[in-house]
Amino acid sequence: MPPPLRTTIAACAAAAAVVLGAPAIADEAVRSMSTEIVLGPQGAAVRHVLVVRAEGRDIEHGVFFNVPRALGPIADLRAVRDGRDEGIARDGRELRLGRREVRLEPGTYTYEVSYTAAAPFLRRPDGTQRFSWSPIVDDFDLAWERGDVAVVWSGDEPVRVDGPADANAGLGRFAWSVEPGDGARDLVLTWNPGAWAPELVRTPSVNPTLRYGGPLGALLVFAACHLMWRRVGRDRPAGPLRPTLTPPAGLSAAALGYVARMTYDVRAFAAALASLVSKGALTMQRDGKRTLRLRRGAGGAGLAAGEAALLDALFDGDADAEIGPRSSRLPKAQAAHAKSLRGEHQARFWSENRGAWGAVLVLALAVIAALVA
Repeated sequence: MPPPLRTTIAACAAAAAVVLGAPAIADEAVRSMSTEIVLGPQGAAVRHVLVVRAEGRDIEHGVFFNVPRALGPIADLRAVRDGRDEGIARDGRELRLGRREVRLEPGTYTYEVSYTAAAPFLRRPDGTQRFSWSPIVDDFDLAWERGDVAVVWSGDEPVRVDGPADANAGLGRFAWSVEPGDGARDLVLTWNPGAWAPELVRTPSVNPTLRYGGPLGALLVFAACHLMWRRVGRDRPAGPLRPTLTPPAGLSAAALGYVARMTYDVRAFAAALASLVSKGALTMQRDGKRTLRLRRGAGGAGLAAGEAALLDALFDGDADAEIGPRSSRLPKAQAAHAKSLRGEHQARFWSENRGAWGAVLVLALAVIAALVA
Protein backbone atom coordinates (compact mmCIF):
# COMPACT_ATOMS: atom_id res chain seq x y z
CA MET A 1 0.00 0.00 0.00
CA PRO A 2 1.46 3.38 -0.97
CA PRO A 3 2.59 5.56 1.98
CA PRO A 4 0.17 8.42 1.21
CA LEU A 5 -2.79 6.02 1.22
CA ARG A 6 -1.63 4.42 4.48
CA THR A 7 -1.35 7.90 6.04
CA THR A 8 -4.86 8.87 4.90
CA ILE A 9 -6.41 5.65 6.27
CA ALA A 10 -4.61 6.06 9.58
CA ALA A 11 -5.81 9.66 9.90
CA CYS A 12 -9.41 8.63 9.18
CA ALA A 13 -9.22 5.81 11.72
CA ALA A 14 -7.86 8.15 14.37
CA ALA A 15 -10.60 10.69 13.68
CA ALA A 16 -13.26 7.99 13.88
CA ALA A 17 -11.86 6.77 17.17
CA VAL A 18 -11.95 10.27 18.58
CA VAL A 19 -15.55 10.84 17.42
CA LEU A 20 -16.82 7.47 18.57
CA GLY A 21 -14.99 7.64 21.86
CA ALA A 22 -16.06 11.19 22.73
CA PRO A 23 -18.93 11.48 25.18
CA ALA A 24 -22.24 12.76 23.89
CA ILE A 25 -23.04 16.41 24.52
CA ALA A 26 -25.11 16.55 27.67
CA ASP A 27 -28.31 18.53 27.85
CA GLU A 28 -28.58 21.48 30.18
CA ALA A 29 -30.96 20.62 32.99
CA VAL A 30 -31.70 20.91 36.67
CA ARG A 31 -30.70 17.48 37.89
CA SER A 32 -32.28 17.95 41.29
CA MET A 33 -33.49 20.56 43.73
CA SER A 34 -33.85 19.76 47.41
CA THR A 35 -35.60 22.23 49.71
CA GLU A 36 -35.74 22.21 53.49
CA ILE A 37 -37.94 24.67 55.41
CA VAL A 38 -37.68 24.93 59.18
CA LEU A 39 -40.56 26.73 60.93
CA GLY A 40 -39.82 28.05 64.39
CA PRO A 41 -40.16 30.98 66.79
CA GLN A 42 -37.95 33.13 64.52
CA GLY A 43 -39.97 32.47 61.37
CA ALA A 44 -38.86 30.22 58.52
CA ALA A 45 -35.31 29.23 57.56
CA VAL A 46 -35.15 27.99 53.97
CA ARG A 47 -32.32 26.09 52.32
CA HIS A 48 -32.16 24.94 48.69
CA VAL A 49 -29.61 22.59 47.16
CA LEU A 50 -29.57 22.68 43.34
CA VAL A 51 -27.58 20.38 41.11
CA VAL A 52 -27.47 21.71 37.53
CA ARG A 53 -25.75 20.68 34.34
CA ALA A 54 -24.40 23.66 32.36
CA GLU A 55 -23.34 23.56 28.71
CA GLY A 56 -22.97 27.29 28.03
CA ARG A 57 -26.26 27.70 26.18
CA ASP A 58 -29.02 28.75 28.58
CA ILE A 59 -26.83 28.44 31.66
CA GLU A 60 -23.92 30.80 31.00
CA HIS A 61 -23.27 32.64 34.26
CA GLY A 62 -25.64 30.94 36.69
CA VAL A 63 -29.31 30.20 37.32
CA PHE A 64 -32.34 32.07 38.63
CA PHE A 65 -35.66 31.14 40.21
CA ASN A 66 -38.60 32.75 42.02
CA VAL A 67 -39.37 32.51 45.71
CA PRO A 68 -43.05 31.63 46.34
CA ARG A 69 -45.11 34.73 47.13
CA ALA A 70 -46.87 32.91 49.98
CA LEU A 71 -43.62 32.93 51.99
CA GLY A 72 -43.73 36.69 52.50
CA PRO A 73 -40.69 39.02 52.64
CA ILE A 74 -37.28 37.31 52.81
CA ALA A 75 -33.86 38.36 54.13
CA ASP A 76 -30.37 37.00 54.97
CA LEU A 77 -29.64 35.79 51.42
CA ARG A 78 -26.58 33.62 50.93
CA ALA A 79 -25.42 31.46 48.03
CA VAL A 80 -22.60 28.93 47.64
CA ARG A 81 -21.44 27.16 44.47
CA ASP A 82 -19.40 24.00 44.97
CA GLY A 83 -18.42 25.12 48.46
CA ARG A 84 -17.43 28.69 47.53
CA ASP A 85 -19.42 31.87 47.99
CA GLU A 86 -21.42 32.75 44.93
CA GLY A 87 -22.88 36.05 43.80
CA ILE A 88 -26.60 36.44 44.42
CA ALA A 89 -28.90 39.28 43.38
CA ARG A 90 -32.56 39.82 44.07
CA ASP A 91 -35.19 41.40 41.83
CA GLY A 92 -38.53 41.26 43.62
CA ARG A 93 -39.21 37.57 44.17
CA GLU A 94 -36.55 36.50 41.68
CA LEU A 95 -33.16 35.29 42.93
CA ARG A 96 -30.25 35.34 40.46
CA LEU A 97 -27.21 33.18 41.21
CA GLY A 98 -23.92 33.91 39.48
CA ARG A 99 -21.67 36.76 38.44
CA ARG A 100 -21.76 38.52 35.09
CA GLU A 101 -17.97 38.46 34.78
CA VAL A 102 -17.77 34.68 35.43
CA ARG A 103 -18.76 32.34 32.59
CA LEU A 104 -19.35 28.74 33.62
CA GLU A 105 -17.44 26.00 31.88
CA PRO A 106 -19.50 22.97 30.78
CA GLY A 107 -20.03 20.73 33.76
CA THR A 108 -22.19 19.89 36.78
CA TYR A 109 -22.48 22.42 39.60
CA THR A 110 -24.04 22.33 43.04
CA TYR A 111 -25.60 25.48 44.47
CA GLU A 112 -26.67 25.99 48.06
CA VAL A 113 -29.02 28.93 48.70
CA SER A 114 -30.37 29.98 52.07
CA TYR A 115 -32.59 32.80 53.33
CA THR A 116 -35.11 33.54 56.06
CA ALA A 117 -38.71 34.71 56.18
CA ALA A 118 -39.73 36.62 59.29
CA ALA A 119 -43.49 36.17 58.77
CA PRO A 120 -44.15 32.98 56.79
CA PHE A 121 -47.71 32.46 58.07
CA LEU A 122 -50.86 34.08 56.74
CA ARG A 123 -53.91 34.82 58.84
CA ARG A 124 -57.17 33.66 57.30
CA PRO A 125 -60.53 35.45 57.80
CA ASP A 126 -61.53 32.83 60.41
CA GLY A 127 -58.36 33.59 62.42
CA THR A 128 -56.51 30.39 61.55
CA GLN A 129 -52.83 30.60 60.59
CA ARG A 130 -51.69 29.04 57.34
CA PHE A 131 -48.36 28.12 55.78
CA SER A 132 -48.22 27.08 52.11
CA TRP A 133 -45.45 26.01 49.77
CA SER A 134 -45.26 25.27 46.05
CA PRO A 135 -42.21 23.33 44.81
CA ILE A 136 -39.87 25.76 43.04
CA VAL A 137 -38.40 23.16 40.71
CA ASP A 138 -41.71 23.01 38.82
CA ASP A 139 -41.27 26.66 37.75
CA PHE A 140 -37.95 26.23 35.91
CA ASP A 141 -37.93 26.91 32.17
CA LEU A 142 -35.10 24.41 31.90
CA ALA A 143 -35.70 20.69 31.90
CA TRP A 144 -35.58 19.20 35.37
CA GLU A 145 -35.42 15.64 36.65
CA ARG A 146 -36.52 15.55 40.26
CA GLY A 147 -37.11 17.58 43.38
CA ASP A 148 -37.95 17.04 47.02
CA VAL A 149 -39.27 19.25 49.80
CA ALA A 150 -39.20 18.82 53.57
CA VAL A 151 -41.04 21.09 56.02
CA VAL A 152 -40.10 20.83 59.69
CA TRP A 153 -41.77 22.70 62.55
CA SER A 154 -41.68 22.91 66.29
CA GLY A 155 -44.58 23.47 68.64
CA ASP A 156 -48.21 22.57 68.07
CA GLU A 157 -49.21 20.20 65.32
CA PRO A 158 -51.32 21.68 62.50
CA VAL A 159 -55.05 21.03 62.68
CA ARG A 160 -55.20 20.46 58.94
CA VAL A 161 -52.69 19.24 56.36
CA ASP A 162 -53.42 19.50 52.63
CA GLY A 163 -50.64 17.98 50.60
CA PRO A 164 -49.54 15.03 48.47
CA ALA A 165 -51.11 11.80 49.69
CA ASP A 166 -47.90 9.80 49.20
CA ALA A 167 -45.78 12.14 51.36
CA ASN A 168 -43.69 11.03 54.31
CA ALA A 169 -45.53 12.68 57.19
CA GLY A 170 -44.86 12.50 60.90
CA LEU A 171 -44.81 14.58 64.04
CA GLY A 172 -43.30 17.93 63.20
CA ARG A 173 -42.35 16.94 59.65
CA PHE A 174 -43.81 16.64 56.19
CA ALA A 175 -41.70 15.60 53.19
CA TRP A 176 -42.52 14.72 49.59
CA SER A 177 -40.85 14.35 46.21
CA VAL A 178 -41.66 15.95 42.88
CA GLU A 179 -41.10 14.57 39.40
CA PRO A 180 -41.96 16.00 35.96
CA GLY A 181 -45.58 15.39 35.06
CA ASP A 182 -46.77 15.04 38.65
CA GLY A 183 -48.95 18.15 38.43
CA ALA A 184 -49.62 20.31 41.48
CA ARG A 185 -47.72 19.01 44.53
CA ASP A 186 -48.38 21.84 46.96
CA LEU A 187 -48.53 21.76 50.74
CA VAL A 188 -50.85 23.80 52.97
CA LEU A 189 -50.54 23.57 56.76
CA THR A 190 -53.21 25.19 58.94
CA TRP A 191 -52.91 25.95 62.67
CA ASN A 192 -55.49 27.18 65.16
CA PRO A 193 -55.55 30.90 66.02
CA GLY A 194 -52.69 31.83 68.33
CA ALA A 195 -50.53 28.80 67.57
CA TRP A 196 -47.77 31.08 66.26
CA ALA A 197 -46.71 34.46 67.66
CA PRO A 198 -48.46 37.47 66.07
CA GLU A 199 -45.21 38.84 64.64
CA LEU A 200 -44.82 35.67 62.57
CA VAL A 201 -48.25 36.01 60.96
CA ARG A 202 -49.09 38.34 58.10
CA THR A 203 -52.52 39.87 57.75
CA PRO A 204 -53.82 40.21 54.18
CA SER A 205 -53.47 43.88 53.29
CA VAL A 206 -56.53 45.84 52.28
CA ASN A 207 -55.82 48.76 49.99
CA PRO A 208 -58.19 51.53 51.13
CA THR A 209 -57.65 53.44 47.91
CA LEU A 210 -58.99 50.59 45.80
CA ARG A 211 -61.54 49.44 48.33
CA TYR A 212 -63.17 52.82 48.87
CA GLY A 213 -61.79 54.96 46.07
CA GLY A 214 -62.93 52.59 43.32
CA PRO A 215 -66.67 52.74 44.16
CA LEU A 216 -66.46 56.47 44.98
CA GLY A 217 -64.70 57.16 41.68
CA ALA A 218 -67.30 55.17 39.76
CA LEU A 219 -70.06 57.06 41.57
CA LEU A 220 -68.37 60.37 40.72
CA VAL A 221 -68.19 59.51 37.02
CA PHE A 222 -71.83 58.36 37.05
CA ALA A 223 -72.91 61.61 38.73
CA ALA A 224 -70.97 63.64 36.16
CA CYS A 225 -72.61 61.70 33.31
CA HIS A 226 -76.06 62.26 34.84
CA LEU A 227 -75.48 66.00 35.29
CA MET A 228 -74.18 66.32 31.74
CA TRP A 229 -77.22 64.45 30.44
CA ARG A 230 -79.62 66.69 32.35
CA ARG A 231 -77.83 69.80 31.13
CA VAL A 232 -77.10 69.09 27.46
CA GLY A 233 -78.15 65.56 26.61
CA ARG A 234 -81.90 65.55 27.18
CA ASP A 235 -84.17 66.04 24.19
CA ARG A 236 -86.54 68.96 24.20
CA PRO A 237 -90.21 68.26 24.91
CA ALA A 238 -91.82 67.09 21.70
CA GLY A 239 -94.94 69.23 22.07
CA PRO A 240 -98.15 68.67 20.09
CA LEU A 241 -97.91 67.09 16.65
CA ARG A 242 -99.50 69.00 13.78
CA PRO A 243 -99.72 67.03 10.52
CA THR A 244 -99.19 69.12 7.36
CA LEU A 245 -99.64 68.37 3.70
CA THR A 246 -96.50 70.24 2.63
CA PRO A 247 -92.89 69.74 3.71
CA PRO A 248 -91.48 72.10 6.35
CA ALA A 249 -90.16 75.36 5.01
CA GLY A 250 -86.50 75.29 4.08
CA LEU A 251 -86.20 71.49 4.15
CA SER A 252 -85.77 69.48 0.97
CA ALA A 253 -86.75 65.82 0.87
CA ALA A 254 -83.13 64.80 1.40
CA ALA A 255 -82.71 67.28 4.27
CA LEU A 256 -85.90 66.04 5.91
CA GLY A 257 -84.62 62.46 5.92
CA TYR A 258 -81.21 63.60 7.13
CA VAL A 259 -82.73 65.48 10.06
CA ALA A 260 -85.13 62.64 10.94
CA ARG A 261 -82.37 60.02 10.98
CA MET A 262 -79.60 62.38 12.17
CA THR A 263 -77.21 60.76 9.70
CA TYR A 264 -76.46 60.78 6.00
CA ASP A 265 -77.21 57.68 3.97
CA VAL A 266 -78.01 56.53 0.44
CA ARG A 267 -81.69 57.41 0.89
CA ALA A 268 -80.84 61.09 1.29
CA PHE A 269 -78.68 60.88 -1.84
CA ALA A 270 -81.46 59.19 -3.85
CA ALA A 271 -84.03 61.75 -2.67
CA ALA A 272 -81.78 64.61 -3.78
CA LEU A 273 -81.27 63.05 -7.23
CA ALA A 274 -85.01 62.60 -7.64
CA SER A 275 -85.59 66.22 -6.64
CA LEU A 276 -83.00 67.46 -9.15
CA VAL A 277 -84.65 65.48 -11.93
CA SER A 278 -88.12 66.76 -11.02
CA LYS A 279 -86.87 70.38 -11.04
CA GLY A 280 -85.25 69.96 -14.48
CA ALA A 281 -81.74 70.47 -13.22
CA LEU A 282 -80.64 66.94 -14.15
CA THR A 283 -81.45 64.27 -16.69
CA MET A 284 -80.32 60.68 -16.34
CA GLN A 285 -80.13 57.98 -19.01
CA ARG A 286 -78.97 54.39 -18.63
CA ASP A 287 -75.92 53.57 -20.73
CA GLY A 288 -75.39 49.85 -20.37
CA LYS A 289 -76.29 47.72 -17.38
CA ARG A 290 -74.24 49.51 -14.71
CA THR A 291 -73.59 52.96 -16.13
CA LEU A 292 -75.65 56.15 -16.00
CA ARG A 293 -75.12 59.12 -18.31
CA LEU A 294 -76.01 62.42 -16.67
CA ARG A 295 -76.68 65.74 -18.36
CA ARG A 296 -77.10 69.06 -16.66
CA GLY A 297 -80.49 70.63 -17.36
CA ALA A 298 -81.51 74.22 -17.81
CA GLY A 299 -83.57 74.24 -14.64
CA GLY A 300 -81.91 75.23 -11.44
CA ALA A 301 -84.15 77.72 -9.75
CA GLY A 302 -85.36 76.88 -6.28
CA LEU A 303 -82.63 74.34 -5.51
CA ALA A 304 -81.84 73.71 -1.86
CA ALA A 305 -78.27 74.32 -0.77
CA GLY A 306 -77.59 70.59 -0.47
CA GLU A 307 -79.04 69.90 -3.91
CA ALA A 308 -76.90 72.65 -5.47
CA ALA A 309 -73.77 71.25 -3.80
CA LEU A 310 -74.60 67.76 -5.08
CA LEU A 311 -75.21 69.01 -8.61
CA ASP A 312 -71.94 70.94 -8.76
CA ALA A 313 -69.96 67.98 -7.44
CA LEU A 314 -71.54 65.58 -9.92
CA PHE A 315 -70.53 67.60 -13.00
CA ASP A 316 -67.49 69.45 -11.65
CA GLY A 317 -67.81 72.14 -14.36
CA ASP A 318 -68.76 69.72 -17.18
CA ALA A 319 -72.04 69.67 -19.08
CA ASP A 320 -72.45 65.92 -18.80
CA ALA A 321 -71.01 63.10 -16.76
CA GLU A 322 -70.89 59.33 -16.62
CA ILE A 323 -71.30 57.35 -13.41
CA GLY A 324 -70.27 53.73 -13.20
CA PRO A 325 -69.20 51.26 -10.47
CA ARG A 326 -65.66 52.71 -10.38
CA SER A 327 -66.49 56.34 -11.02
CA SER A 328 -64.89 58.83 -8.61
CA ARG A 329 -67.67 61.37 -9.17
CA LEU A 330 -70.20 59.46 -7.09
CA PRO A 331 -68.32 59.35 -3.72
CA LYS A 332 -67.19 62.97 -4.19
CA ALA A 333 -70.76 64.07 -4.86
CA GLN A 334 -72.08 62.18 -1.82
CA ALA A 335 -69.38 63.71 0.38
CA ALA A 336 -70.21 67.22 -0.83
CA HIS A 337 -73.94 66.60 -0.29
CA ALA A 338 -73.41 65.29 3.24
CA LYS A 339 -71.14 68.22 4.12
CA SER A 340 -73.73 70.73 2.93
CA LEU A 341 -76.57 69.07 4.86
CA ARG A 342 -74.47 68.85 7.99
CA GLY A 343 -73.42 72.48 7.87
CA GLU A 344 -76.93 73.70 7.13
CA HIS A 345 -79.05 71.65 9.52
CA GLN A 346 -77.08 69.85 12.24
CA ALA A 347 -76.41 72.80 14.53
CA ARG A 348 -80.02 73.92 14.02
CA PHE A 349 -81.75 70.69 14.97
CA TRP A 350 -79.42 68.68 17.23
CA SER A 351 -75.99 68.52 18.85
CA GLU A 352 -73.63 65.58 19.28
CA ASN A 353 -72.47 67.00 22.63
CA ARG A 354 -68.82 66.22 21.91
CA GLY A 355 -67.64 68.69 24.53
CA ALA A 356 -69.70 66.99 27.23
CA TRP A 357 -68.46 63.57 26.14
CA GLY A 358 -64.87 64.81 26.24
CA ALA A 359 -65.28 66.28 29.74
CA VAL A 360 -66.69 63.03 31.13
CA LEU A 361 -63.95 61.01 29.41
CA VAL A 362 -61.24 63.22 30.94
CA LEU A 363 -62.85 62.83 34.37
CA ALA A 364 -62.99 59.03 34.01
CA LEU A 365 -59.34 58.87 32.94
CA ALA A 366 -58.36 61.09 35.89
CA VAL A 367 -60.18 58.78 38.33
CA ILE A 368 -58.49 55.69 36.83
CA ALA A 369 -55.07 57.38 36.96
CA ALA A 370 -55.59 58.33 40.61
CA LEU A 371 -56.52 54.76 41.53
CA VAL A 372 -53.54 53.32 39.66
CA ALA A 373 -51.20 55.83 41.29
